[in-house]
Amino acid sequence: PLNLFLYTYLAFGITDEDQESVVEALDFGTLFITLGIVLGAILSGLAAGYRWDNATFHVYANRFGTISGMLLILFS
Repeated sequence: PLNLFLYTYLAFGITDEDQESVVEALDFGTLFITLGIVLGAILSGLAAGYRWDNATFHVYANRFGTISGMLLILFS
Protein backbone atom coordinates (compact mmCIF):
# COMPACT_ATOMS: atom_id res chain seq x y z
CA PRO A 1 0.00 0.00 0.00
CA LEU A 2 2.83 2.44 0.66
CA ASN A 3 4.33 1.94 -2.79
CA LEU A 4 0.86 2.35 -4.35
CA PHE A 5 0.35 5.58 -2.41
CA LEU A 6 3.75 6.91 -3.45
CA TYR A 7 3.30 5.88 -7.10
CA THR A 8 -0.14 7.50 -7.45
CA TYR A 9 1.03 10.65 -5.71
CA LEU A 10 4.11 11.00 -7.91
CA ALA A 11 2.37 9.96 -11.14
CA PHE A 12 -0.87 11.90 -10.79
CA GLY A 13 -0.12 14.48 -8.12
CA ILE A 14 -2.78 16.46 -6.33
CA THR A 15 -5.76 17.59 -8.38
CA ASP A 16 -7.81 20.76 -8.14
CA GLU A 17 -10.14 21.41 -5.22
CA ASP A 18 -13.14 20.41 -7.34
CA GLN A 19 -11.85 16.95 -8.26
CA GLU A 20 -11.10 13.96 -6.10
CA SER A 21 -7.42 12.97 -6.20
CA VAL A 22 -6.39 9.46 -7.12
CA VAL A 23 -4.84 8.93 -3.70
CA GLU A 24 -8.12 9.85 -1.97
CA ALA A 25 -10.03 7.48 -4.26
CA LEU A 26 -7.97 4.47 -3.15
CA ASP A 27 -9.65 2.19 -0.62
CA PHE A 28 -6.76 1.55 1.74
CA GLY A 29 -8.93 -0.50 4.11
CA THR A 30 -9.56 -3.10 1.42
CA LEU A 31 -5.90 -3.07 0.44
CA PHE A 32 -4.81 -3.80 4.01
CA ILE A 33 -7.40 -6.58 4.39
CA THR A 34 -6.18 -8.18 1.17
CA LEU A 35 -2.57 -7.83 2.28
CA GLY A 36 -3.43 -9.49 5.60
CA ILE A 37 -5.13 -12.41 3.85
CA VAL A 38 -2.16 -12.93 1.54
CA LEU A 39 0.35 -12.79 4.40
CA GLY A 40 -1.80 -15.18 6.44
CA ALA A 41 -1.93 -17.66 3.56
CA ILE A 42 1.83 -17.48 3.03
CA LEU A 43 2.62 -17.92 6.72
CA SER A 44 0.15 -20.78 7.17
CA GLY A 45 1.60 -22.52 4.09
CA LEU A 46 5.12 -22.17 5.47
CA ALA A 47 4.00 -23.46 8.87
CA ALA A 48 2.20 -26.45 7.32
CA GLY A 49 5.25 -27.28 5.20
CA TYR A 50 7.43 -27.16 8.30
CA ARG A 51 4.98 -29.19 10.40
CA TRP A 52 4.38 -31.95 7.82
CA ASP A 53 7.83 -32.24 6.33
CA ASN A 54 7.41 -35.05 3.81
CA ALA A 55 7.52 -35.14 0.03
CA THR A 56 3.95 -36.39 -0.43
CA PHE A 57 2.46 -33.50 1.51
CA HIS A 58 4.58 -31.01 -0.43
CA VAL A 59 3.40 -32.43 -3.77
CA TYR A 60 -0.27 -32.22 -2.79
CA ALA A 61 0.14 -28.75 -1.28
CA ASN A 62 1.85 -27.58 -4.47
CA ARG A 63 -0.98 -28.96 -6.61
CA PHE A 64 -3.59 -27.35 -4.36
CA GLY A 65 -1.80 -24.00 -4.59
CA THR A 66 -1.52 -24.23 -8.36
CA ILE A 67 -5.21 -25.06 -8.79
CA SER A 68 -6.19 -22.29 -6.36
CA GLY A 69 -4.09 -19.77 -8.27
CA MET A 70 -5.60 -20.77 -11.61
CA LEU A 71 -9.13 -20.54 -10.19
CA LEU A 72 -8.35 -17.12 -8.77
CA ILE A 73 -7.20 -15.91 -12.18
CA LEU A 74 -10.21 -17.49 -13.87
CA PHE A 75 -12.80 -15.93 -11.53
CA SER A 76 -11.26 -12.47 -11.11
